[in-house]
Amino acid sequence: MNRSGTADQRAATAVEVTKDRNGVDQVVLRNWRGASARVSLHGGQVLSWRTDQGEELLFTSSKAIFKPPNPVRGGIPICFPQFGNCGSLEQHGFARKKIWAIDQNPPPFLQHNDSNDKVYTDLLLKPSEEDLKIWPHSFEFRLRVCLTVEGNLTMISRIRNINCKPFSFSIAFHTYFSISDISEVRVEGLETLDYLDNLFQRERFTEQGDALTFESEVDRVYLSSSDVIAVFDHEQKRTFTIRKEGLPDVVVWNPWEKKSKSMVDFGDEEYKQMLCVDGAAIEKQVTLKPGFCLRVLCYRSDKLREREKESETKPSKVKARNSSFFASMEAKHILCLILLVEFLFFQVNSDPVEDKQALLDFVNNLPHSRSLNWNESSPVCNNWTGVICSRDGARVIAVRLPGVGFHGPIPPNTLSRLSALQILSLRSNGISGEFPFDISNLKNLSFLYLQYNNLSGSLPVDFSLWPNLTIVNLSNNRFNGSIPYSFSNLSHLAALNLANNSLSGEVPDFNLPNLHQINLSNNNLSGSVPRSLRRFPNSVFSGNNIPFETFPPHASPVVTPSDTPYPRSRNKRGLGEKTLLGIIVASCVLGLLAFVFFIAVCCSRKKGEAQFPGKLLKGGMSPEKVRSVLWRSTYGVVVSSSMDCDSYLPKERLQVIVTANMVVYLILVWRL
Repeated sequence: MNRSGTADQRAATAVEVTKDRNGVDQVVLRNWRGASARVSLHGGQVLSWRTDQGEELLFTSSKAIFKPPNPVRGGIPICFPQFGNCGSLEQHGFARKKIWAIDQNPPPFLQHNDSNDKVYTDLLLKPSEEDLKIWPHSFEFRLRVCLTVEGNLTMISRIRNINCKPFSFSIAFHTYFSISDISEVRVEGLETLDYLDNLFQRERFTEQGDALTFESEVDRVYLSSSDVIAVFDHEQKRTFTIRKEGLPDVVVWNPWEKKSKSMVDFGDEEYKQMLCVDGAAIEKQVTLKPGFCLRVLCYRSDKLREREKESETKPSKVKARNSSFFASMEAKHILCLILLVEFLFFQVNSDPVEDKQALLDFVNNLPHSRSLNWNESSPVCNNWTGVICSRDGARVIAVRLPGVGFHGPIPPNTLSRLSALQILSLRSNGISGEFPFDISNLKNLSFLYLQYNNLSGSLPVDFSLWPNLTIVNLSNNRFNGSIPYSFSNLSHLAALNLANNSLSGEVPDFNLPNLHQINLSNNNLSGSVPRSLRRFPNSVFSGNNIPFETFPPHASPVVTPSDTPYPRSRNKRGLGEKTLLGIIVASCVLGLLAFVFFIAVCCSRKKGEAQFPGKLLKGGMSPEKVRSVLWRSTYGVVVSSSMDCDSYLPKERLQVIVTANMVVYLILVWRL
């Protein structure tokens, strides 16, 4: 590639159409710096995304099947018009299996916002007659895949309804990221969100952690997420940033070991090197009226922290995690979308000067073992690791620095100057000293994560200084003293974790209707469990000096799905002992009446068989059927005997049957 040519020449010569091993067309995009992307017309699927150093950023299974119409396991499959099995179509819809066409005449709106330093290709999918039979809706699905000069990947989709009636659909860009090891990865931007867990029949839960890490299979749909999600690969020191527009949900999936072995197009150990994080619209399907279109955008950037450190004199243009970069949108008019994007590009150039200085004072006065890319020359909201700004870029609203290696007390007059801060996460460090009372000025603080540090001393007496607190995790420290009663003033508090400290005294009576999770285990607490907290399981109070007899016998924990069935309690059999005894006595009486009736039939037949059988035969019942007697107990025990009045010792046989039935009842009464 000639790097000295004009931008127009670079764009014109950086797009190449070739054939893959199955003869399917594919488009190769290369920017002038050497980064590349490969897009197959089979599914309109991005199969490769490489840096200018040749590093592959997308995962593709070694067992992937590339021959159409099989879906390809890896890259970025487009799931449309259905995601998963939630609908009448096959899993993930049919778009990923179809052969797309190169769009020779893309609409103007796709061309409007592109500059000459980007290389791109436009693809088009229209339904075939076969598709219309299973999904009778006419549409045009246009896709632009764009590779920027920085090597970032953008996918812009426009779905237009050319039908005569509205239709609804789901969509997801099912991105397979290539990672070093799944155990070394975390995902941020999902905290406090509700999610549907597909491992528990789409049960709805709330994310309580400040970052998502992986120790087992994960298959979740996070709902109404922010527009920016970050995937951190600690071993590779790489951050994937996903910005999305028009896609409110996020899918996170890793099959783990057991499921990997059950998939024919997936290697047994390959789950360790991949993670799917998708922008999606799943919970609430998109409905398009005739003639309307929806435009969605998914932007992915790859940022190497080491490269940023080496190039401080030339700040990277890659945008970091800024939740304001794209606003969530439901607009259906193209002009509004373009103006919205341009307006936001203008906004993100601002920098919160005072908050920036407060953060620099904090990190420069607190020793840490891992390097951070915080410096005066780079913008806060666009670049700094662990920092999220407000929509207008004027204030810092979140600081997440877990496992950075901080040690020592929090410097005074640093974090307290971030008066707009809503989320503070300093978990898994070596921070010591007392609780940082300096943060009492953070009136907007909603989520506080200080677990797994060396903090000691007493907790603040008045937690009502932070009226918006929703989640508080101070576990695994060395706090002592009593639990402040002021927690009961936090009307928004949903989760409180004070486990594994040295707290003493009685448990306060928290009458908080929104409190869904609490953990006070492994402290030195005493007394009894307050009535307001007896809905939680015993385990959250274990490891204290609270006698177990003070626990309610049938505490109702916060329900989490389980594959183990609940034990069946005695009172759930439906009937009491007296009722069962009455049924047994009634059954015995009925059995005796049936015996008397049978004797009467036999005697009647002996006196005059010519009279009685005629009446029986009119109803279609023969005397032989009448002689078959079924004795049924209420528990399903059946004793059967076919008898003839002229047979040998019929009376003794009947006595044996009745006696056997009575023995069954006596055994049942004894068991009760």
